[in-house]
Amino acid sequence: MGGHEKEADRESEARALLDFGFRKYQSVLLYPPRGAEVAALECPPNGEPRRVPVVLSADFYVTVERSKEMDLQTRVSLEHDLNAPLAEGIIVGHICAFFLPKIR
Repeated sequence: MGGHEKEADRESEARALLDFGFRKYQSVLLYPPRGAEVAALECPPNGEPRRVPVVLSADFYVTVERSKEMDLQTRVSLEHDLNAPLAEGIIVGHICAFFLPKIR
Protein backbone atom coordinates (compact mmCIF):
# COMPACT_ATOMS: atom_id res chain seq x y z
CA MET A 1 0.00 0.00 0.00
CA GLY A 2 2.77 2.49 0.83
CA GLY A 3 4.61 1.89 -2.45
CA HIS A 4 2.12 3.74 -4.63
CA GLU A 5 2.89 7.29 -5.71
CA LYS A 6 -0.72 8.41 -6.07
CA GLU A 7 -3.07 8.81 -3.12
CA ALA A 8 -5.90 7.30 -5.19
CA ASP A 9 -3.84 4.14 -5.79
CA ARG A 10 -3.09 3.79 -2.06
CA GLU A 11 -6.76 4.26 -1.21
CA SER A 12 -7.75 1.67 -3.81
CA GLU A 13 -5.30 -0.88 -2.38
CA ALA A 14 -6.45 -0.17 1.18
CA ARG A 15 -10.10 -0.56 0.16
CA ALA A 16 -9.34 -3.87 -1.60
CA LEU A 17 -7.57 -5.17 1.51
CA LEU A 18 -10.46 -4.19 3.78
CA ASP A 19 -13.02 -5.69 1.38
CA PHE A 20 -11.06 -8.95 1.39
CA GLY A 21 -10.98 -9.05 5.20
CA PHE A 22 -14.71 -8.34 5.59
CA ARG A 23 -15.62 -10.92 2.92
CA LYS A 24 -13.36 -13.66 4.32
CA TYR A 25 -13.78 -13.19 8.09
CA GLN A 26 -16.59 -12.65 10.59
CA SER A 27 -16.92 -11.98 14.30
CA VAL A 28 -18.80 -14.67 16.21
CA LEU A 29 -20.32 -14.43 19.71
CA LEU A 30 -19.12 -17.64 21.36
CA TYR A 31 -20.80 -17.32 24.72
CA PRO A 32 -24.05 -15.73 25.77
CA PRO A 33 -24.08 -12.02 26.41
CA ARG A 34 -22.38 -10.63 29.48
CA GLY A 35 -24.02 -11.75 32.69
CA ALA A 36 -25.23 -15.13 31.39
CA GLU A 37 -23.92 -18.21 33.21
CA VAL A 38 -21.16 -20.12 31.38
CA ALA A 39 -20.08 -22.48 34.17
CA ALA A 40 -20.55 -23.09 37.88
CA LEU A 41 -18.27 -23.57 40.85
CA GLU A 42 -19.16 -26.21 43.41
CA CYS A 43 -18.64 -24.84 46.90
CA PRO A 44 -17.00 -26.81 49.70
CA PRO A 45 -19.36 -28.87 51.87
CA ASN A 46 -19.64 -26.09 54.45
CA GLY A 47 -20.03 -23.36 51.80
CA GLU A 48 -23.27 -21.50 51.25
CA PRO A 49 -24.64 -21.38 48.59
CA ARG A 50 -23.59 -24.82 47.37
CA ARG A 51 -23.18 -23.71 43.75
CA VAL A 52 -21.93 -20.35 42.45
CA PRO A 53 -22.65 -19.26 38.85
CA VAL A 54 -19.68 -18.14 36.75
CA VAL A 55 -20.47 -15.31 34.35
CA LEU A 56 -18.49 -13.32 31.80
CA SER A 57 -17.57 -9.71 32.49
CA ALA A 58 -17.95 -8.91 28.76
CA ASP A 59 -19.31 -10.50 25.58
CA PHE A 60 -16.88 -13.11 24.20
CA TYR A 61 -16.35 -12.57 20.47
CA VAL A 62 -13.70 -14.10 18.21
CA THR A 63 -12.97 -13.35 14.57
CA VAL A 64 -12.79 -16.45 12.38
CA GLU A 65 -12.74 -17.32 8.73
CA ARG A 66 -16.28 -17.59 7.37
CA SER A 67 -17.72 -21.14 7.46
CA LYS A 68 -15.07 -22.23 10.00
CA GLU A 69 -16.98 -21.21 13.12
CA MET A 70 -18.31 -24.75 13.62
CA ASP A 71 -14.71 -26.05 13.83
CA LEU A 72 -13.94 -23.73 16.73
CA GLN A 73 -13.50 -25.35 20.14
CA THR A 74 -13.61 -23.66 23.53
CA ARG A 75 -12.34 -24.66 26.92
CA VAL A 76 -13.38 -23.16 30.25
CA SER A 77 -10.66 -23.52 32.90
CA LEU A 78 -11.69 -22.78 36.47
CA GLU A 79 -9.19 -22.14 39.25
CA HIS A 80 -8.93 -24.94 41.82
CA ASP A 81 -7.52 -23.11 44.83
CA LEU A 82 -10.38 -20.68 45.47
CA ASN A 83 -11.50 -20.11 49.03
CA ALA A 84 -14.98 -19.17 50.17
CA PRO A 85 -16.38 -16.63 50.44
CA LEU A 86 -15.81 -15.42 46.88
CA ALA A 87 -16.18 -11.72 46.26
CA GLU A 88 -18.32 -10.70 43.31
CA GLY A 89 -16.25 -9.73 40.28
CA ILE A 90 -13.10 -11.76 41.00
CA ILE A 91 -11.52 -13.78 38.21
CA VAL A 92 -12.18 -17.48 38.80
CA GLY A 93 -10.98 -18.87 35.47
CA HIS A 94 -10.35 -18.35 31.78
CA ILE A 95 -11.95 -19.20 28.45
CA CYS A 96 -9.77 -20.26 25.53
CA ALA A 97 -10.97 -20.52 21.92
CA PHE A 98 -8.95 -22.60 19.45
CA PHE A 99 -9.01 -24.79 16.36
CA LEU A 100 -7.95 -28.43 16.69
CA PRO A 101 -5.37 -29.51 14.14
CA LYS A 102 -6.81 -31.62 11.34
CA ILE A 103 -5.33 -35.09 10.97
CA ARG A 104 -4.76 -36.09 7.38
